Amino acid sequence: MPMLYFDFDGVVADSVPAMYSIYSEFLFFYGVKPQPGEFERLNGPSLKEIVACLKHAHGLPGNAGELLARYEALRRDAYAERIKPFPDVPRVLDSLAAAGQTLHLVTASEPGPVGDFLARWRLAGYFREVVCGNAVARAKPAPDLYQLAMERSGDVPAAGLAIEDSVNGVRSAASAGLRVLGVHAQTTVRAALNEAGAWRTAACLGAALPTLGAW
Repeated sequence: MPMLYFDFDGVVADSVPAMYSIYSEFLFFYGVKPQPGEFERLNGPSLKEIVACLKHAHGLPGNAGELLARYEALRRDAYAERIKPFPDVPRVLDSLAAAGQTLHLVTASEPGPVGDFLARWRLAGYFREVVCGNAVARAKPAPDLYQLAMERSGDVPAAGLAIEDSVNGVRSAASAGLRVLGVHAQTTVRAALNEAGAWRTAACLGAALPTLGAW
């Protein structure tokens, strides 16, 4: 049976608003104002890559390790205190698991917070494999994460379906040879996902369930 590959932030975890707050808080600490469009461009790369980009773009003081530790602490607190799954996630995962679908999680996020989140919300058992950003040299939009996930699952290009909410995520999965279902509540973002290469789009996972269940 073909595989389903779920992104984490913005698909399973309703985390993107909190991630934007963290991005802003991190920059404000160094006296830097968030830049229009910058957060969206950084939705997909690993945290290490994000911090390196911000240091280079804004001339942030301190070494990369110190900056990364500060950003990691902000994200860890957010996952522990503020971030929850999207409301329709348990129903969708239950339905797919009951139908015998094989589910994987493919994310540029760090394994610690992802694992803690899945355990806290009792979602870990739905996913056969969890592939995180630390497992590859290049995170999204590079295809490396999805290529590794397919290698581990024994899947072949064009057989599996990725579910993504960002342009970088769509480009990553499509570059790996997967079809991509874009999921986002905003119509303008769904249009951007289509333009980036998404096969179809939906406003939420619940609306996408018929497509996922028939894959």
